[in-house]
Amino acid sequence: MREGVPTVTEFAWTHGDFLLMVLSIAAPIYNLIAGWWNRKQLLLSLFAISYWILLIRGGVVLSFYIIPMIPLVAINAIIAFTSIATWLGKLVRFGLVPALLIFAIIGVIVPYDLQHAEIAFTQHPTSAQTDAMVWVRNNVPHNDVIVINSYLYMDLRQPDSEGVGDGATFPNAHIYWNIAYDPELYTGLLQGNWDRIDYIVADSEMLHDIQTVGGPMLLIDKALQHSILRIEFQANDNDSQIAIYIYQVMHAQALPTV
Repeated sequence: MREGVPTVTEFAWTHGDFLLMVLSIAAPIYNLIAGWWNRKQLLLSLFAISYWILLIRGGVVLSFYIIPMIPLVAINAIIAFTSIATWLGKLVRFGLVPALLIFAIIGVIVPYDLQHAEIAFTQHPTSAQTDAMVWVRNNVPHNDVIVINSYLYMDLRQPDSEGVGDGATFPNAHIYWNIAYDPELYTGLLQGNWDRIDYIVADSEMLHDIQTVGGPMLLIDKALQHSILRIEFQANDNDSQIAIYIYQVMHAQALPTV
C-alpha cells in the first residue's frame, strides 16, 4: 500500500558549498606538501585531514557535521594563500604580489557568496515541516500514536506551541528511534504491535532508516507497509527538494476505545 517512497542521496552534505569543498581538500594537501619545509603548515594540514578521515570513515554523516571543518579550512586556506603569495612575490621580485592576490581572491569570493546567500532569503526549506505540523494539528486525533522525526517533537508535545495551538498536546507523538529502541514505548505503549501506530510523519531520511535499519525498526516498517499516503508537503532547499509525507495506518482490526 505504500507508494512514492523516496531514497536518500549519500554524502548530500558535500553539495552544500562547492568552494568550501574545494578549499577543504586543496588547502590541506598543499600545506601537507609544504609542511616538509614549514612544520606549522604540516600541523595545520594534519588537523584538517584527521577531521576528513572522521567524516569519510563510514556511517551516518549529517550536514552539520561539517561545521567544525570550517575554521580548519579557513586557517589552512589563509596559510596556503600566504605561502603562495610570498613565493610568487620572491619569484617575480614584486612586493605587491601578495596584496594583488588578496584582492583577486576577494573579487572571486564576494560575488560567489552573494549569489549563494540569496537562497537564504528566497527559499524556505522548513516550510514543509511547518505545513506538516499544522496538518497534524488540524486533522489527527490528539490521542493517536504518531511516529515522527525529532524536529516535530517539542511542537507537538508542548502546550501553546505552534503544533498544538490552543488545543491539547499530542502525548503519543514519539520519535521513530525511540519507538523502535525504547522498551517503554516498543513493549509498553505499542505492545510490540505495529497495528497500534496510527500515523507516520516522515521525511526521506526517516523513511530510509525505517526501511534499512532492520531489527526493532521493522515494527514501524510493517506499519508503513499497511498505510496510505494522506498528504505530502515539499519545499526547495538549494538544488534539492525537501519532502515530508504523512501516512495513515490502516488498522488490521479496530482498537479498543480507552
